[in-house]
Amino acid sequence: MVKLMYIITPKAGLTRDEFQRYWLDIHAPIVKEIPHLERYVVNVFRPRSDGTSPVIGGVAEQWFASAEAMRAALSTAAAERARADISNFAEVAQNVFGLVDEHVVVGGGVDAGPGDSLISARRS
Repeated sequence: MVKLMYIITPKAGLTRDEFQRYWLDIHAPIVKEIPHLERYVVNVFRPRSDGTSPVIGGVAEQWFASAEAMRAALSTAAAERARADISNFAEVAQNVFGLVDEHVVVGGGVDAGPGDSLISARRS
C-alpha cells in the first residue's frame, strides 16, 4: 500500500467548526469519488486544553494499492475536482503533503512498507 498524507491549515476566517464541517461534509464526498482510492482518513485536530485552536487543522490520509494506482487516481477529473475544492476550506500555500512510510510501533495496523513510498514534504 502507498500512503499519501496531507497536513491541512484552515482557511483564514473559518471557525474550527466551519472548517471541520466543510472538510467532512463537502470535501470528503468529493474525495470519495477518486478512483483507486482504497482508504481515506480525516484526522481533525481538537482544540488545545486552553481552548485555542492549533495552527494545523488536521491531517488527511489517502491510501492506494500501489504507486501506479496512485498516479492513475491523481490524474483523473475526480482528483482535479478535489484539488480545486481545497481552497474553499484550507490555506493552500501552507498545506504540506507527501508520501510516507508508516512504521507501527505499538498495536496493529497497515504498514506501507519500505520502498512503496517516499518520505517527503512538499507544498501543495
